[in-house]
Amino acid sequence: MVVAHHEGPAGAPHVLFYGHYDVQPVDPIELWDTDPFAPSIKEIEPGRKVITGRGSADDKGQLMTFVEACRAWKQVHGNLPCRVTILFEGEEESGSPSLKPFLEANAAELKADFALVCDTSMWNRETPSICVSLRGMVGEEVTVKAASRDLHSGLYGGPAANPIRILAKV
Repeated sequence: MVVAHHEGPAGAPHVLFYGHYDVQPVDPIELWDTDPFAPSIKEIEPGRKVITGRGSADDKGQLMTFVEACRAWKQVHGNLPCRVTILFEGEEESGSPSLKPFLEANAAELKADFALVCDTSMWNRETPSICVSLRGMVGEEVTVKAASRDLHSGLYGGPAANPIRILAKV
């Protein structure tokens, strides 16, 4: 965990900013168009450039956007208008096993008036958006058992369950 605090004016709200710096594995590396370990600037359409590289969209770009916004605000205004706590973790891509114990052990220090989580996406490039009330992550493995061979309706009567249709209802 990486935690940083910036004190704001007395009585100002406390904002907690959460994000993660870990990334998905690179395998299979041959599917990458560029070196995943070296950022590059790519023009995706005339006049529109983006930074590509491992973790640039999930979640390192968002982390640095917030850090840079705080830095720029301080440079122009001299101080942030509120107390800010930044919490970055390195296990989000594997289910955040250490996050809950860390939050419980440091609840008083991390208590905030509101939190910003920078691990969502926009609807599209033309529609700025703020996603709210997202909570948690679920990882499951589902096994559906069905017939191991074709079933003839004349012998088995009635429809046999199709595993794909069962999975679609899960």
